[in-house]
Amino acid sequence: SVDLTLSETQRKFLAEIEARQTRPAIAVRGATTARACEQAGISHCVIMGCPSLTISTLPDLGQAIGKKWNELMLKLRRQERIKVALVMAKILPTGEDKMVNQILVDLTKQHDGIFITQVKSDKVALANSGVDALMSREFDNVEDWRKLTAEVDLVLTGRIHGGMAGIASATPTVVIITDYRIQELADAMRIPRLDMTTVAQVVNAKSSNLLLNLLE
Repeated sequence: SVDLTLSETQRKFLAEIEARQTRPAIAVRGATTARACEQAGISHCVIMGCPSLTISTLPDLGQAIGKKWNELMLKLRRQERIKVALVMAKILPTGEDKMVNQILVDLTKQHDGIFITQVKSDKVALANSGVDALMSREFDNVEDWRKLTAEVDLVLTGRIHGGMAGIASATPTVVIITDYRIQELADAMRIPRLDMTTVAQVVNAKSSNLLLNLLE
């Protein structure tokens, strides 16, 4: 687990908010942040994950995603090509983003993939990987982003917010964990996730059914 410590400015700010509350109502992203607040004497925290989890108005969102997940796995076991939206990982000091992004590129050789770019470095990474620019999309509004994710079978993302549009569209979404922030958010919202060890093992196995090996 990560040892996160609040700054004195953060502690004072949250203490002022807490002093004006009658019950816990300080939303935090996950258990790591909640623990840091508690260690700083802030007891009014509520683990909420990402606020964008509430975009969907479906009362049975989890069941809807679960049904599509079962359909997705059936297709993969039949070795059918699926439609998958891919979101690259942020640049990491460890260089692990390159492994994550490479496996996403490799998936487009087995399935119909479309990359969703969020920052300039995504476009650079795609160009360096030899991915055709026509295989990527960039959005300036949430509605079009959700429309695309509603049309695919899976969203596989190296960024937490790159997957929230998929969740909002009731599309099965899997997050690749690259830091504690993504880990605690995925844990809090119970989003399926892959750790870097699992990704590395699948990459080294050089499977002909790469996605099935990742998800099973």
